[in-house]
Amino acid sequence: MTPVLEPNQEVLVNPRRRPHPGDVVVATHPIQSDRVVIKALQGFDERGNMVLIGLNAAESTDSRTLGGVPIDKLIGVATSVL
Repeated sequence: MTPVLEPNQEVLVNPRRRPHPGDVVVATHPIQSDRVVIKALQGFDERGNMVLIGLNAAESTDSRTLGGVPIDKLIGVATSVL
């Protein structure tokens, strides 16, 4: 499957919007803090962490591997792709 986003595309983010399941969010990688991830928010786990699923789930590293992502890693909700 091909990636949803192509190299050099820009993603506009609203840092003030509260995320809801189904939103595409941008977050700091939970382990590699110098990286940013763009994932779909599936929901929240029992500790309030975000459950993130890759937009290309077959090829993605996401909460299925990393577990819940702390909400303080959230950068914002994606609003547009340029």
